[in-house]
Amino acid sequence: MKTDIFIDLENFDIHHNVPEDKPYFSLSDDPLIVSAISLLNKKGYRTNICCQGHLYPIKSSRDEGGIYEASEKIATCWIEFAPGTELPSLPSGFTLKSQSKGKLLLFKMMSRWRLDEQPASVLSDSEIEAEIIYTNQVLEDWVNSLPLVVELHPEFKSR
Repeated sequence: MKTDIFIDLENFDIHHNVPEDKPYFSLSDDPLIVSAISLLNKKGYRTNICCQGHLYPIKSSRDEGGIYEASEKIATCWIEFAPGTELPSLPSGFTLKSQSKGKLLLFKMMSRWRLDEQPASVLSDSEIEAEIIYTNQVLEDWVNSLPLVVELHPEFKSR
């Protein structure tokens, strides 16, 4: 069952109803990442958009009826940070990539393949879902460990 989840863009509090007369954004499709996004912004690490990770087909083949069938699925947990954001560390297993216009993309890709086994085996959907949950917990633990931006940059205190 899908739950409505919103983050107030003024104080970054989490709401389950649309905040009245306030700017907000919805994370109803990404409940696992909501706490991390709220706290990142409260700590001064401004985010733009994000995704907790979902199973998506990346290769398809068309059958005779015109239906696409996924031959492989992948999930990616990611956060795009606003220009000028500096991260003092990265969560375990994540990669940081510079984007256009000074934005940063923090992400972790989760493959359907279990490559540490020989021969490689395929993860079930439930195993990938468990990895998505685990990845978001790693992300949230990392966010909890981050200092406030003003601790990294005391000059921001006067702003």
